[in-house]
Amino acid sequence: MIKQIEFSTYHEIIVFELRAATRRYFEVWEDVLDKAESERPAYAANVEQSRLPIVVLSCTLLESAINFYLCSKCTAEQFRKIEHTGLEKKWSLTPQKFVPNYCLPQTTDLANDLSKLVSRRKVVIHSKPMMSIDGDARHIGNEPPIAWDEHDFMGQCVSLPFRLVRNLREFDPDSHPALDNIDLYCATAAGEFEKRQN
Repeated sequence: MIKQIEFSTYHEIIVFELRAATRRYFEVWEDVLDKAESERPAYAANVEQSRLPIVVLSCTLLESAINFYLCSKCTAEQFRKIEHTGLEKKWSLTPQKFVPNYCLPQTTDLANDLSKLVSRRKVVIHSKPMMSIDGDARHIGNEPPIAWDEHDFMGQCVSLPFRLVRNLREFDPDSHPALDNIDLYCATAAGEFEKRQN
């Protein structure tokens, strides 16, 4: 029986900033929606600028949430062996070490949203420019195409930590009570987007 638990709460700071980034995004998004439809594509870079923190912070929150869960399940030595696992594998496979029936089917929206978000984060964090000097096309680059309307994707990003934590808890209903804190904060991030959307 656990008698005492202490845990850090940096995930709360991540959530506060993700919520603030969501509010900033909606200010830009709504401003662009007020423009004539033919003008909106000209504001794609402005919208992308406000999407960037959402992508990065959503992944940061995902990493924090899964590491929190895994730390509650394993010793420090066990965690050292799995901590450098990629984010997708941490969510899709690693929990099976502790909850054998855990499942994140690859054909679900949950898995697809996770894959899309992690892919976007990778090209943002490991950005490589397209470069051509005197027509030599030396680097094709890897930056994401900038579209003015990825609003649904933003909603998926912000809500994904909450949806993944809920999925995890369905398979592990006896997960550590401290996970309630992560669940609650992820819910407030998802709720921020939903509130602004409504």
